[in-house]
Amino acid sequence: MYEVQLAEHLRESLAEVVLLRISQEGGEVNREELEEIAGGPQAGLEAVHVLQGFSLSAVNDSITGEVTLTDLGRRVAARIQSSMVSGSRRADAVQRAILSWLKDHEGEPATVLAFVGNDEAVAWGVPFTEREVNEATEFLIQREYIRAFSTDQLGGIRPRITPDGRAALRSGLPISEYGGSSNHTTYDNHSNVTIGPQAQIAAFQAGGHGNVQIAEQYIGADLQADLRGRLAELTTLARDLGDESGAEEVRQTLAEMSDVIDHGETKPSVLRGMAQKALLAGVTAVGTSGGQALMQGLAHLVRMLGG
Repeated sequence: MYEVQLAEHLRESLAEVVLLRISQEGGEVNREELEEIAGGPQAGLEAVHVLQGFSLSAVNDSITGEVTLTDLGRRVAARIQSSMVSGSRRADAVQRAILSWLKDHEGEPATVLAFVGNDEAVAWGVPFTEREVNEATEFLIQREYIRAFSTDQLGGIRPRITPDGRAALRSGLPISEYGGSSNHTTYDNHSNVTIGPQAQIAAFQAGGHGNVQIAEQYIGADLQADLRGRLAELTTLARDLGDESGAEEVRQTLAEMSDVIDHGETKPSVLRGMAQKALLAGVTAVGTSGGQALMQGLAHLVRMLGG
């Protein structure tokens, strides 16, 4: 377990780069080689200081100043290398690469499988396989980090990155560890209420008959930005429906939602009512693929706002 924690602690750091390169060089390098790996004398000293602090390396006191990995250092390096080949690091690399690709090529890919063979579809020199991309796509769709259509023969059609997917990409966390904006309410001992990790709500006002507690809810700035992104996606879907029955009312309601958010409306109850109105207006458009995607997006928006 300690090796797992060390591997995670070193993740994407210079010390990790140095550790892996020393491992590749047989477990020992001299001072000049260390400086070349780290990019300079000071960077080399800092990286070795970190490795020594975790008992991952030892420095020879001779003139050449060899840096040698300890048994623990060799095991941690092996664990990291294994994870990069077929473990959690590899899975995260595939997921992150797909999200980055969709962000940079928004509206272009016909299917996620178009990513296979792309110059960006590689990590640590090893190209992603079709199976890896399929598995990553299923995970990202399940987490609602991307949206895509599927048929009996093919999945990942017309993939689009969602606001949650963009947030996961920006977070710096492993994609699988990012919490997103899941719809749950938590209470703490300071009388604060939070809907999801991003919407901060005002403190309780205690009092009244039977010590009734009253809380006014407000959406925080991060979730407001998320909502704007979702509304933009839904507006595009509604625009694509053209003259379908109910489509115009949906477009008008989405425009009104964007307008009230821009003018400072932060009560989820108000926005939820508007989202429900758009959902009801668009029910007749469900027969088309675009209509189905729009209804799914609106339903998710209602749940996200506490409905």
